[in-house]
This record gives sequence, structure tokens and C-alpha cells, in this order.
Amino acid sequence: MTKLWEILIPIADNDGIKFAPEIHRDWDNRVRAISGGLTIFKPATGEWINGNGAVMRDKLIPVAFMATDEQARAISAMSKLTYRQEAMMLYVLSETVIIE
Repeated sequence: MTKLWEILIPIADNDGIKFAPEIHRDWDNRVRAISGGLTIFKPATGEWINGNGAVMRDKLIPVAFMATDEQARAISAMSKLTYRQEAMMLYVLSETVIIE
């Protein structure tokens, strides 16, 4: 079943070095190949509490896409490798997708 998902993509790595635009463009192309399309939103700031209790701030790019659970997991796994992350956050925006 196809759902509408959102994933949060980091702008920079864990050392604060921004990812090159080519990395983002390649990721976009791979998501399109898996899901058929994506919607890229303006960057936002996320705040996370790390294992030491410190608040970490991250600039993130919210990206929406339609996919099955299997496709969404493939996009998440590919994103972890591409952006060298320990974990990715993705979630269902809607279980109903209608295109007319």
C-alpha cells in the first residue's frame, strides 16, 4: 500500500561540514528512481538531546515522497549511507494517497 512519507535530510555532517550540492542531487535522483518523485521543503532546524543530555541543533531538509513501506525503508537505508548517519527519521504523513 502506498503512503505519503516525510524524511529529514541533514544539510551538514556530524562535524558541521555541509554536504556538496551534488550529493543532494544524487540522493534526489535515487529517491525518484525508488518512489517516482519527491517534494523538497525549505530547511528547518531540529533540536535533539544527545546521550550526554546536551541539546544538539541541526539544519534539516524535510522531504516528502509516496512509497510503500518497503520502498520507504530502502530510501531510509540509502539515506543513512549517503549522509553517514547513525539513524534517519521518517514518518507517515498520510496512509491515504489520492492522485486524480
